[in-house]
Amino acid sequence: MTRALSSITLAVALTAAASAALDVPSEAVSDVSPAAGAGASAATPSDVDSSAAAADEEASAEQDSGFSQEQLDELRRKAEAGDAASQSLMGDFCYAQMSSEDETPSEAMAWYRKAADQGLAEAQVKLAICCEALGSDAGDAEAVALLRRAADQNYAHALYLLAYCYLEGVGVPASNVLYFAYLQEAAAQGSKEACCSLGSCYEFAIGTAADKAAALKWYRKGAEEGDAEAAYNVAICLEYGTGTEADPAGAFRMMQQAYEGGYAPACAALALYYREGTGTEVDEAKALEYIREGAEAGDPTSLLYRGLCFAEGLDEVSAEEAYRCFAEAAEQGYYEGCVFMSIMLRYGVGTAGDAQQAQDCYERAVSLASEDEAYAVFSSAQGLKLDERCAALGQDTMADDEASAAESGAAESGTAKAGTAASDAAAAGQSSAAADTEKD
Repeated sequence: MTRALSSITLAVALTAAASAALDVPSEAVSDVSPAAGAGASAATPSDVDSSAAAADEEASAEQDSGFSQEQLDELRRKAEAGDAASQSLMGDFCYAQMSSEDETPSEAMAWYRKAADQGLAEAQVKLAICCEALGSDAGDAEAVALLRRAADQNYAHALYLLAYCYLEGVGVPASNVLYFAYLQEAAAQGSKEACCSLGSCYEFAIGTAADKAAALKWYRKGAEEGDAEAAYNVAICLEYGTGTEADPAGAFRMMQQAYEGGYAPACAALALYYREGTGTEVDEAKALEYIREGAEAGDPTSLLYRGLCFAEGLDEVSAEEAYRCFAEAAEQGYYEGCVFMSIMLRYGVGTAGDAQQAQDCYERAVSLASEDEAYAVFSSAQGLKLDERCAALGQDTMADDEASAAESGAAESGTAKAGTAASDAAAAGQSSAAADTEKD
């Protein structure tokens, strides 16, 4: 099951941990007295000096977290003295120090739990995300219970995450109607992400009737609150006239806002706008800049565009780089990447030629989309251009396989004919011997 909370919203809830730059306001630690840490297990300067290895580790922690060692010591003392906000920050710090995303954040969860037990809604949400990421029914159930406790305090992000629990069926039966209802509550409490999701509900009739004008209204509200994805959706609505009249110039402005807000898919959209002159002047150089930036950020559409630059001979993209871009897009579930990979595998361009792997890639594209959609990509202008260039540079492994199969078939046919002739000759010999016997 998709880990809805951890995969979709972890970066939103654990902003300090996700950035690995925890910034503790001076007022959060200024009232901590040395006496508060009496008997605590936190490291002191003398403990640090006693071991060079410990010093290196703590220096690394300071660099990663943005804390000085003194601030870390004070934060730990305050957390151990029972301050819920400091306990939550200690959880953030421990989470940021994990060496692997697959590691269970046990120490972080222990701190979050201390703060959550004191009723701190932010800590309840963070602990819920960690519980859900465990991937168990018990973890999902505890996550929902924690989110309900935070939602009872009208904590907007808890309401937003509860909505996604109902969308994905995490710890509760899936329900689009309740998904929509919790999004409404979250939006009322100021969640900009909920505004964007409400727009999607109205646009695609999720838990409510379709209403394109209402979709645009909620996208606009989310964008006004600073949600970059909402700004992207406003741009798409303005580009195609969804819920309003088409406004190419307005679409371009909103797509720039989405890009400035850090929404990676906006790179590919802006590249297309500059290539086609949508709301702006045609500028191929700028289009390539956005494609490069989006591909470096791992945006799948930008990766596809970047790979296709090879087919058009643009931006000096190598065959190997093109294949890598298509493969990265395919890894993210984009069937177009699978189709383009299959073409390059067929001719051995940018990778080793392999007719069977080419066929397997194409079949994966069909499984991700459909036979019609996969063929539409293959037979599109981009697909045919890539096929043409690869055919000119490589060797058709599928044709080779067919030729080998034909030769093998011919050889087998020849052997069969020889065998038949031998059998006929033997039979004739036996008949002749029988006739001679009769004469005797």
